[in-house]
Amino acid sequence: MDQILASLNKTIKEYTRNRLSIISTLGIPLFFMIILPNTILDIPDEFIPQIKGFITITMITLLIMSAGQANLAGFVAADRARGLYRKMSSMPVIFWKETLGRVLAVLIFSCFCTLGILLFGISLGAEFHGKMTDLIPIIGFLILIGLSSVGTGLIIASFVKNESIATHIGVGVSLVIFFLGGMAIPFSDLPESIQLFAKLHPVSSATASIGYLLIGEEMVGYNPFNFLQMIITISLSFLLFIIGKYVYTEYCCKRC
Repeated sequence: MDQILASLNKTIKEYTRNRLSIISTLGIPLFFMIILPNTILDIPDEFIPQIKGFITITMITLLIMSAGQANLAGFVAADRARGLYRKMSSMPVIFWKETLGRVLAVLIFSCFCTLGILLFGISLGAEFHGKMTDLIPIIGFLILIGLSSVGTGLIIASFVKNESIATHIGVGVSLVIFFLGGMAIPFSDLPESIQLFAKLHPVSSATASIGYLLIGEEMVGYNPFNFLQMIITISLSFLLFIIGKYVYTEYCCKRC
């Protein structure tokens, strides 16, 4: 338990002490929440609150991806450069506990930032139409987004030793998913091949599921709640996390 708490505390401090990580994970989504609604033209006023609601949801996803795929990857790469894992290899460290501490730190940091973005979105006029019974599945989908993002971040960090490069690759991956996953561009405007990507990738699929529950099918562009897509979303989320944990343990913890 002490190793989990030590890893969690260390990672939380990295998030809160690094101004760049705070700007990239929280500041950028807040900025887009202000700017994006003003770029939408020829939309009836009654639809604006729903659009702001959907933008809020997508910004929460962007935040979680940035925290897991960019910042976490950068933190791990920086630790590798400092020789932390070489020191850990000579100590009685249980690596799954160290990994769990990092994962919990990402989820906790993302949780607090998510609440901030949600409140900010509501203050800007975002509206949601979900029910209290939707809260548990929404939290579940947010966890799936977090697991997918952490897994991808650990994969990046396991093969990229430079902090800046790892962070920028994570940012690039996040933006690709954001733009091709029906979050920046309406799903109906995407080519069929890209629509398939949006349905298959666990982050974009989970985001669409949250949007469907809180906003409705009109804003999402399709109904993501079919058995096959749900199974794929859940399976790929855990698969990305398991692969990330494996390569992190093998290439960062054991071979540094």
